[in-house]
Amino acid sequence: RWKSFGTFFREIFLPYGYPDSVSKDYLQYQIWDSLQAFASSITGGLCTHAILKGAGVGNENASPIAATITWLLKDGSSMIGRIGFAWLQGTKLDSDCKKWRLFADVVNDAAMFLDLISGYFQDFFLPIVCVSGVLKAIVGVAGGCTRAALTQHQARKNNMADVSAKDGSQETLVNLCALLCNLALIPLISENPLFIWFLFIIMTSVHLMANYLAVKSVVMETFNEDRFKIYVHHYLSEGLSGKIFLSVDQVNSKENVLLIHSASSSCIHLGASFSEIIQSKRHEDICQLMNIYKSCNYILSYSRRNMKDLISIVLNKRATTETQIEALFQACYIAHLIQQKSPLFKSDDSAVSLEALSREFTENMFQDFMYSLQMMNFNTKTVLFNCNLWRADW
Repeated sequence: RWKSFGTFFREIFLPYGYPDSVSKDYLQYQIWDSLQAFASSITGGLCTHAILKGAGVGNENASPIAATITWLLKDGSSMIGRIGFAWLQGTKLDSDCKKWRLFADVVNDAAMFLDLISGYFQDFFLPIVCVSGVLKAIVGVAGGCTRAALTQHQARKNNMADVSAKDGSQETLVNLCALLCNLALIPLISENPLFIWFLFIIMTSVHLMANYLAVKSVVMETFNEDRFKIYVHHYLSEGLSGKIFLSVDQVNSKENVLLIHSASSSCIHLGASFSEIIQSKRHEDICQLMNIYKSCNYILSYSRRNMKDLISIVLNKRATTETQIEALFQACYIAHLIQQKSPLFKSDDSAVSLEALSREFTENMFQDFMYSLQMMNFNTKTVLFNCNLWRADW
C-alpha cells in the first residue's frame, strides 16, 4: 500500500523519469523552495486581511465606490511597475538568475510589510498599497523570469514543460496547506496585532532563510560572469602552478547571490563599440591595437578613467561563444595583473604593453584553460555573460 501511495505521489508531483530527468540539485532546491512558499503564503494571508480591513471591508461607513477605485489604482500601478521593470532589467535576469530570484523574494517581503502597515495609516492607505502593488509587480517579473531560467537548468531530458508543470503542482499543494493554516489562524489572531506582527516576523525570517538556501543549492554548469571570474581567478592563482582546478560545485558555492556590486576597481565591458575604445587612444595606439588583434574575432582595450580600470571588448560579427570565453579570459587576466599590482602599470605605455602581453598569454594558455573546463565538466557551449549586442566587422 505504502509503495503504491509513494508511486502515486511521485507521478503527481515529480517530473516523469525523476531523478534521471532532472539536475542533481533538483530535490534540495525544491525542498527549500516549498518551505519559502509556505512561509510566504502564511504572511500573504495576514496581508490580505490587513488590506481588506483597510479598504473598508466590514465597515458599514465605508464606500464601495472608494474601495473599488482604490483597488483599481493599486492594480494600475502594478501594471506600470511590471512594464517599467521588464524594460529596465529584463536583459539581466538570465545571467544573474540566482541574484534576481533572491532579490524578488526580499522585495516581496517588503511589499507585504507595506500591506501590513497600510491599515495603521488610513490617510496614506492609497499611496502605500500602490507602492506595494509596484513592488509585487517587480516580484512577478523577476520571480517569474528567473524561475523559468532555473526550470530550464533543472530540465535534463528536454522536459522543461513537465518540470514547470510539476513545480506548479508542488507549489499549489504547499499553498493549499498554507490556506488551511490561515483559515485556522486568522480568526484567532485578527484582533491581536502583537501576535500578527510576531507571526509576520517569524514567517518572513523563515521565508528569507529558505530562499537564500534554495538559490545557494543551485549548481549550474554554465558560466555567467561571476562564476567565470571565480574560476579564472583560481586558475591564475593556483591552477597554473598546481593544476588544481575548481569543480562545478565549488564555483557555485563561492558565487555571491546578493545584488551587491563587488569592490573591484576593474570594469569589464563585453560587446563594446569601436567609439568606446577610440576615444581613449592615440592614432598610433589604435594602429598597434589592430595589429595585435588582426587574427582575432575580438579587440580588447585597456584604459583608466575616473580612477577606474576599464577593459572594453569589441566583438566581431563572426564571434562565437568560444570567442566570448577567450576575450573574457584575457580581460580577467588583466584584472588579475591589476590586483597583483604588476610593474606594467608604472610605464607610460602601460595600456599598449598590457594589451600585447595579455594577448600573448591568452594565445599560449587558452587551449589549456579550455581543457581544464572540459575536465571539470563545465558547459562551454552556452554562456550567460552580460554582453551587449554591438558587433563590428574587420
